[in-house]
Amino acid sequence: VFEYGKDLEVISTMNKIFPKEVNDCIKMPIDRRLLTSPFFEIPMPSSASGKLEQDGKKVYIALCENIPPLVRETISNSSLNPSDIHTIFPHQGSFHIVKGVHLRLKEYSMYSDFEEGNFSSASIPKSLNKAFEKGEIKKGNAVVLAGFGAGLFASVAVVRFG
Repeated sequence: VFEYGKDLEVISTMNKIFPKEVNDCIKMPIDRRLLTSPFFEIPMPSSASGKLEQDGKKVYIALCENIPPLVRETISNSSLNPSDIHTIFPHQGSFHIVKGVHLRLKEYSMYSDFEEGNFSSASIPKSLNKAFEKGEIKKGNAVVLAGFGAGLFASVAVVRFG
């Protein structure tokens, strides 16, 4: 839907691995023998049950404490003023997390799109496309894309629609 260099100009990006004290709040049953190389190798606590295990409260707190400063720092590292940002598009994994992050970034418009559920890593481009088709964002608008996920990683980008 959007073509890099044609439809989107990347202005600023940042990545973050969350502090070690929250490393154990998501545990996954990973059989590393099934992973093909190359893959991003970060130690992930293994679950004893053989199923995904998550301390939801700890994940919520970690995201709400770490995403807003990362968003602010990414905007600060761009050539834009905070008032130039039209909308923040966070990963749409949890309504409560998006709401919690927005409470800490009240000065910004936060896009929320939970009608069809969690689309995992496709939630941000899906939301962007939906907002663009509805005319909620237009060419020339600068927006923030804020992705986060299991293993407690976050990536934030400030982009402008061309």
